[in-house]
Formats: sequence, C-alpha cells, structure tokens
Amino acid sequence: MADDTRELIALLDAALNGLPDGAARRKLQAQFDAWKERHDPEAPEATGIEVASILSHRTKQGLVEMTLGREKVQMPLDKAREVVGFMHAAIEAAVTDQMLVAFLTAKVGLSFDQASAALLDFREMRQGSRDTVYPT
Repeated sequence: MADDTRELIALLDAALNGLPDGAARRKLQAQFDAWKERHDPEAPEATGIEVASILSHRTKQGLVEMTLGREKVQMPLDKAREVVGFMHAAIEAAVTDQMLVAFLTAKVGLSFDQASAALLDFREMRQGSRDTVYPT
C-alpha cells in the first residue's frame, strides 16, 4: 500500500475514533472499513458470498443486497427474483452438461475431448448458441 494511502487511512481512523459512539459513527466506520478493504492491494481476495434483505431509507422499499467477494450489489425484489431464475437455469444446465459428458465418456466410449465437442453441439440445440449464454 502506498505511503500516502497508509497516511490517509491513519488520519481517517483517528478522526473516526474521535467521534462519539452511536449509530452514525458505526455506519461511517463500516463504510470506511469496506473502503479500506477494497483499496488495500495487500489484502487477500475475499471469495465469500453473502445475501441479505435490507430496507431502503430513501424509498422505504425492501431490497436484496448481495456481496460476492468485495463487490456489493443492491437490487429491487423483481431483479433479485430474476437473478434467482438465472441461477436456477444455470445450475440445471451445468448438471445436464456434467451428466451428458459423463454418459458420453462412460457409456458411449468417447474421449473427454470428443464428449466436450459433442457438448457444444448439445448446447447449440438447447440454447441456440455453442457459447456460454448470459441472459439479460
């Protein structure tokens, strides 16, 4: 981490520690900790997934907050339901891909490379493309 960044972090830490304890300070501290973690090139890459329900202070509407590694996304409920649908479809497609390749190698006697080539043909029949499909 650059010396300037370390100095800035130390100053902000000191300023936060000087604030009276309360909800506002804790919220600011959490935001600063998240910023510090994102900007620390020496920190190991986080790989966890977290999903939580939150309530928008501005709109008073429920939202879903998803954190993947260090990236955080907040989405309205309709978008969250859409993402769940994408996940279900991708899971089922992955299961099918795995089963098809296992069948082609174990029962039909194809090599893994041959089964993988056949999988591309199968994907084209299933989804209209030989490539990975990213729904929009």
